[in-house]
Amino acid sequence: MNSRTLAFTPVSPLTGEKIGSDLRIVALDVGDSRIGVALSDPLEMLASPLTIIKRLNEASDVQNIVNLMNKHKAGRLIVGQPFSLSGEIGMQAKKVKAFADRLAGSFHSDRDGRRAFQHGHCTGVHA
Repeated sequence: MNSRTLAFTPVSPLTGEKIGSDLRIVALDVGDSRIGVALSDPLEMLASPLTIIKRLNEASDVQNIVNLMNKHKAGRLIVGQPFSLSGEIGMQAKKVKAFADRLAGSFHSDRDGRRAFQHGHCTGVHA
C-alpha cells in the first residue's frame, strides 16, 4: 500500500501571505469617544472582541494600541473604515483615515505600519 503525505502552507485569506508565525491581527473600530479592539486567532480566521479603549488624547490612544499589539504579539493592524450605508466617504471616515495614517507612523520597522482598511458599516457596533 502506497500512502502520500500532502503538505500545504496555510495562507491568510486577508493578505495572501504565509501564516505560521503565530502573529495575530488587531482590528480597530475607531469612534470619537471610544476605540473598539478585536484580536484574531493565530490562523487569522476569526476575530473576537478584546477591549474598548476610552479615548483621552491621541498620544494616549496610540500608546494603548501599541501596548496591546505588543502584549498580544500582533503583527498586523486593521482599521475599520466607516463608510456611510450609501458607500460615501463621510466626515467620520476622513477622521478615521487621518488617525490611521498618524498611527502608522508610530510603528518600528518590525511593524512597518502596513494597514488594511475594511469597509466598516457592517463590521460591528459603532465605537
